Formats: sequence, structure tokens, C-alpha cells
Amino acid sequence: MEFHSREVGGTEVVLRVRKGDLTKQMIVAGALKTVEKVGLEALTFAPLADQLGISKSGIFAHFKTREDLLKAVIERASREFIEAVLVPATKAPRGLPRLRKLFQNWVDYYQHGRRRIFMYDGGAGPLREFLQEVHRNWGLEVQRAILQAQKEGHLGPEVDPQQLTFDLYGVVLSAHHFKHILRDNEAPMRAERTLDLLLGAPVQA
Repeated sequence: MEFHSREVGGTEVVLRVRKGDLTKQMIVAGALKTVEKVGLEALTFAPLADQLGISKSGIFAHFKTREDLLKAVIERASREFIEAVLVPATKAPRGLPRLRKLFQNWVDYYQHGRRRIFMYDGGAGPLREFLQEVHRNWGLEVQRAILQAQKEGHLGPEVDPQQLTFDLYGVVLSAHHFKHILRDNEAPMRAERTLDLLLGAPVQA
């Protein structure tokens, strides 16, 4: 859409930029919903354009390649993940309470089927490297929470932060598998009990 104005000071340009930003956000939001259902590999421009009611050229105006769009989707999903999992956990006291809250939020996030956003079976390349960096950064956040628990005296020095991060990842993925593949509604509770075992806390029956 063209905006015509005789005003001096770039009003017309500002309006165009704002509309372009809104369209770009709409495309990323629509793509994210699609990826949540079918995964990153299945996202293509034509069905997305039909879903959004725009032309393929409208998408190409903002994303020159499919990989550019997928990267934008991962970036947005990563921000939403941090806001849903990490940010609320930081309100809990340092140490095990914060680590437990982070774990609970993490399990809950994946229980809603959002794990597909962070899975990519495509070949080597910039997109895989970008996704690896996202996972690597999250692993560092988990390790930071473990180190804080050690600093608070809630975990002993014998605990290996990297190994415990690995173990927690396994529990989260297992909970997702049992909930979505085996339809086990008790998967979150099983994950919580496994966390008790990993942290040496008393197991609740």
C-alpha cells in the first residue's frame, strides 16, 4: 500500500516501515504456528501464504530464502521459550528452588507440544549451526542454575553441572515422549520424581 503525504519530515516513510514490520511479524507468527504442528522441515512458502491470505511474493519481500524465515521463527520461539521457562524461574530463590522451577517450566513447555520448534533433521549448514547455538546457550543457562545451587550449598561439589544438565535434558525429552507418543498423562509427575532422584531429594510416593 502506498502512503501519500505532503508533510515534511519523513511521515510517509515511517508509515511504510511500520506496516512492513507488522507484516513481517504476522508472517513469523503464522510460520511459528505451522512449525509447532508440522516441524521446521515441512514449512514452505506456498501453504504459508495461503494460510495468511497473502502472496508468496509478499513473503519474499521480507524473507529472501526459506532459511531466513526459519531462522526468524527459531529466534522468536527462543525468546518465547526464555520468557516462559527462564524468566519466571528467576523469581524463585537462588539454588534448588530456582533450579526446580526452571525444570518444571521446561517440562510444562514441552508438554504443550512445542518441542518441534527446536528440532531439525536437515543437513549441515547455517540453520543447523544456528539451532545448535540455541541449544548450547540453553544448556549454559541450566548449568548456571546448577552452579548457583552449588554456591548456595544445596548441591555438593561432586555434582558435575554438565552431566546433570545432560540428565535433565533426558528427563524433559522422556516426559515429552511419554505424554505425546504414549499418551501418559502422568509424565510430568514421573519427571518430577526423577528430578528428586537426580537431586538426592526424598521421593514422594
